[in-house]
Amino acid sequence: MNKRQHRQKGAVSIFIVIFAALLITTITVVFVRLMIQNQNQATANDLSRSALDSANAGVEDAKRLLVKYYDSKCDENPGSSSCLSDSTNINGKKCNTIQSSGILGASTGSEVKIKTNTEDAQLNQAYTCVKITLDTDDYIASLRSGESKLIHLKGVSGFNTIELQWYDERNYQSAQTSGVSAALNLADAPIFETTMHLPTQSSWPKMRPALMRLQLLQFGSSFNLSDFDSEQHNASLFLMPSNFSENTRSNFSTNVRMTPSDILQPASCKTAFPSTAYTGGYACSAIIGRPGGANMDAYLRVLPIYNTQSVTFRVCLRKCDDGGSIKPVKFDGVQPEVDSTGRASDYFRRVKSRVEFVGGKMPNIDAAVDITGSLCKVFEVGESDTDFKANSDLCTP
Repeated sequence: MNKRQHRQKGAVSIFIVIFAALLITTITVVFVRLMIQNQNQATANDLSRSALDSANAGVEDAKRLLVKYYDSKCDENPGSSSCLSDSTNINGKKCNTIQSSGILGASTGSEVKIKTNTEDAQLNQAYTCVKITLDTDDYIASLRSGESKLIHLKGVSGFNTIELQWYDERNYQSAQTSGVSAALNLADAPIFETTMHLPTQSSWPKMRPALMRLQLLQFGSSFNLSDFDSEQHNASLFLMPSNFSENTRSNFSTNVRMTPSDILQPASCKTAFPSTAYTGGYACSAIIGRPGGANMDAYLRVLPIYNTQSVTFRVCLRKCDDGGSIKPVKFDGVQPEVDSTGRASDYFRRVKSRVEFVGGKMPNIDAAVDITGSLCKVFEVGESDTDFKANSDLCTP
């Protein structure tokens, strides 16, 4: 009797099981790794934002210290008993500025913990270094079209030249996102002929930087209102962005109220932005001479017009002599800079902020009328001089 032997090999099954196990293991490991990476990224983002909050808390405490500094008139009497510690710490560029000032009480540690309740201690937040610089190299601000800024031109020493730069790379990038041409549209030199008329706002190229109106107001220790009829005390300039290759020099003596033929002054603009460590560079710049004596108190009103986007500008003070040398002059406490470093666990963030104080509750007035009798005025808007009625009898004061 013959016997049959049935033999079966399981190699294929074993390979399938091993491959499936490896595949499942790989998928599991990748999934777990992605989960851990996402969790670490979320934790890092939270810590980074918390560190930024800590740095901003340092800026706010620096503002409190500056308010105390100016309320105590420490800028005028730094040697008084109430100002000795403030005047030493506030401009000493030390990391423990806030702790040494005493505004937080008896806090002498190397860092200031950020905590409003007992649970906040778990976040381990603190600002580790806050430095205050009263005298800055420049004044930096941003304005919308038609919005003005009045700047106190107070230098640590005398100056006779003002440098204005405007339209930085952020303004340029913001204009690009609107879908317009990437190239700056600058005005040509022939536009500065006396027959030139300014266009309507709708005709202003979107990629052309704003036209800047500057008004200089300055006065001595005693003055009369009639003094502001003189260009030495009150003068205006209109700076037109142009394709001039060199920095243009203007002067407030070319006052548009006194010499209407000089209504526009060319300002040199470049399509390539020069890079600087702090500001990022500006497309347009103008150097303007200051009339009158350097001992007068001076204010500069800056007003961007035509371009509807926000404009960032920078003002610097210079001392120039007949020999051609140029000496930078710092602003004297006009726009202090606060440099604050915050921490959350082992994540650090650093911010630099400019602080400006506006005295009183009354905002700066953009325009005013001073008369001795009655006033009657008719406003008409048009694109040419034929739109206006000559010898109109609509208004009889």
